Amino acid sequence: MTEKIECKLVTWTKAMVKQGFPIGMDNLQDSVKKIVDDLNVETPFKNGRPGKRWYNSFLKRFPDLITRQPQNLTARKLP
Repeated sequence: MTEKIECKLVTWTKAMVKQGFPIGMDNLQDSVKKIVDDLNVETPFKNGRPGKRWYNSFLKRFPDLITRQPQNLTARKLP
């Protein structure tokens, strides 16, 4: 994937997070597959979908994208 496409992907990811829609690994991988398919870009990805190694490398290239694990919220009883 080109650097230009990755930069657009970073911008999109940040916009989604800002709107309250966190992007996890599966979401990002599916989005990359759609972009690759739509633009007919050749990649080494199996079936056009990047794997976990690509995801980890992507986060290393763009460390300002912070991923968080979902946490369960405890219910508080109302008085």
